[in-house]
Formats: sequence, C-alpha cells, structure tokens
Amino acid sequence: MLSTLSTDRAAVVKNDPSSPHWLPKFHTVLSRLKAPSDNGGARVLHLVDTLNVGGTETQMVQTTLRLRSTSHHVTVGCLHAKGPLLEVLQQADIPVVEFCKKKTLLSVNGVYQLMRLALFLRRGQFHVIHAHDLWANLLGVPAAWLARTPVIICSRRYLADLDWYTPWRNKIIRTIYRLSTHVIVNSASVRQLLVERDRLPAEKIHVIYNGVDVDRFAGVRGDREGLLGSFGSGSKLIAVVANMYSRVKGHFLFVGCRQDVPELLACCDVSVLPSEAEAMPNSVLESMAAGLPVVATGVGGTPEIIVDGVDGLLVPPQDSQALAQAMLHILQDADFARRLSRSGQEKMQTHFGFDRLIAELEQLYSNSVLGMKDFSSVSHSDVVLLDQQTQPLRGKN
Repeated sequence: MLSTLSTDRAAVVKNDPSSPHWLPKFHTVLSRLKAPSDNGGARVLHLVDTLNVGGTETQMVQTTLRLRSTSHHVTVGCLHAKGPLLEVLQQADIPVVEFCKKKTLLSVNGVYQLMRLALFLRRGQFHVIHAHDLWANLLGVPAAWLARTPVIICSRRYLADLDWYTPWRNKIIRTIYRLSTHVIVNSASVRQLLVERDRLPAEKIHVIYNGVDVDRFAGVRGDREGLLGSFGSGSKLIAVVANMYSRVKGHFLFVGCRQDVPELLACCDVSVLPSEAEAMPNSVLESMAAGLPVVATGVGGTPEIIVDGVDGLLVPPQDSQALAQAMLHILQDADFARRLSRSGQEKMQTHFGFDRLIAELEQLYSNSVLGMKDFSSVSHSDVVLLDQQTQPLRGKN
C-alpha cells in the first residue's frame, strides 16, 4: 500500500565515513533546523529501519507529513535510506538522515552509528526521538539515552514475535522499553502483551491507533474496465490486501504489487483479511474507509476496529468454512452489505483519521517534556562541548 504526496526536494544525508563529503552534509541538516525558540514547537526525530512500503513505514511517513504542518520541526532518520517512501519525503522537503546499519548492530559499525546518532541528537538539540520499529528501537533508544534527549519514545506495532526474538534478545528489548520515556503501541492487545509478558508498567504504554487517509479512499470511484479490463466483468470481486513478507497473513495466492490500492478497492465488493495475527491492520482501515464491507479474523487488534455484525464481520482464524460463510452472507445480501459499509466508513471518519492520531501524538510530546507546552524552554547546556567533540571526527576524513 503506497500513498503519494507533495512537491520539492530534501537532502538525504548518509553518515558514511567512506564518503569524504559526509560531514558537511551532516552539518547542513543541523543548520536547516530552526532555532528552538522560534515558535515553541518541538524538534522531533522520527527513526525507522527502511523506507520500503509497509504498514509501519507508511504510517511514519504520513505522520511526519502532517506533523510538519504544525509548529514542530520534523526530521526523519533511518538505518537504510532506500525505498519508494524516500521520494515522498524528498518531495515534501523533509530532511532524511541515514545511520547505516550493516549486518548487525552488535559490531564496530553498529556502535559507531549509535554514537553518530547520539551526537546528532545532542547537536541538533532534539526534544523528542520517536522510534517506530524494532531496529529503530535498538539503535535509537540507547543513543537518545546517551544524548540525554528529554523524551525517548519506542514502539511495538505487532503481536507475533519476529524471527529476531530469542530468550536473551527478549531481555535486551525489555531493557530498551525500560530506558524509554514512553512505549507507543497501536492496539490494546499489544499493550496487554507488554504488561502481562514483559512486566511493563501500564502507565508507560500508550495506545495510539493507526490513522487512515479517509478522504483518499472514500473519494475514489470504481473503474473495473479501466483497471482490470475484461477480468471480473459481471463477477463479484474480493479484495485481499497486505504485504507478503509475513507468514501470518493467511493468504491464498499472491497476485502482484500494486500502487493503486484505493482505486482497486473501489472496484471490489468485499474485503477479506484472514490473518492469524494482527496488531492494527491498515488494510482493514483502508477497506472500511473505501466503503467496502469487511470480513476479517478476530485476532489481535482487529476486534478493536470491527464490531461483529455492525461494521464488519469477524471469524475465527484458520477456519475456512466460517470465512466462506461470512463472505457469502455479504455477497448474497446487498442490504446487509450496504449497512456494514456505511457503518464502517463512518467509524473511520470519526475514530481513525490522521487528525486524531496527530492530536494524540502532539499531546504526548507536549506533556512529556518536563510538562511544558513551550519547548523553547528546554535547554541543552553542553552544545559547545559537543561542537568541540566533532574535531576528531573531521580528522578521520
């Protein structure tokens, strides 16, 4: 799923010591930051692993685009400055800084990038670092702790543990959570997991649901012939939309990568998500915003979106018979399908728009920096010392 926006270009700065020009570019990004006292907004660094198309990455990009229109000063950091979403940030003139992770963070290069990030946070006088995924948590939280960044936010946006997790690595990630000021999750089910399994204090965990660009999905008219030709003419079309990187999505067949998801959804009659695990599925949000009746498995955070029989249908995971019956119910009862789609679209407009997400993030940022609303009062007394510490780094090039 890919969203597109904006114009203009931005510098992408690679913290690559093999490049003789990396340090001037590094300083260029710092110089672009407005003075912290200009309008009371926070300096926020959003950190993510890559800029490939995925639920977390798309949510991060859409969030930064909207935060940029507020008083906050937004910069994006990533461990790999590649992927289709990089162009979206470039066109919006949002600075992107790369802290290039190679094979592992437990290496000389990994420690080097951690120190580079800590230096960037200190010299940039950032008030908030917001890490959005596992690798961003592992790099960003220790770096922010060393830099004494006032607000350190890490995230968990999935229920099923990734392949990375082992018993000793679980201890590492628990330490990362405890070093953070806040942990953001995108569903109550993830919060419950962290409280019960990882013993995190509930008050440290904040549930902020994903946002969906309702207008983008609701305002599209279906054009089956233009998009699909004769395929599906006179037939009922069922949409199943998700990335194919995870085993838990429960798909049938993979039919290819598309960038016109809103247009495709507008051509369909029902949307189905048969996942075995979900935190907060963007495909369900987008399908409901598009006005499609939805059938989904009642796992993870999906029941926090859908009230069964009111704005969608929920079925047990790995139950193909129940899934088929729910799909047939919608396809054979047009009035019932219209009621589900109307109720689902209204819920997206009132509860899952990006305006709500941005308001909740701004409140969290504001309430966290020493309880102050004016971020200009937060000082970093050791900026001069950090300027002196850059001299040895210059000598390496």
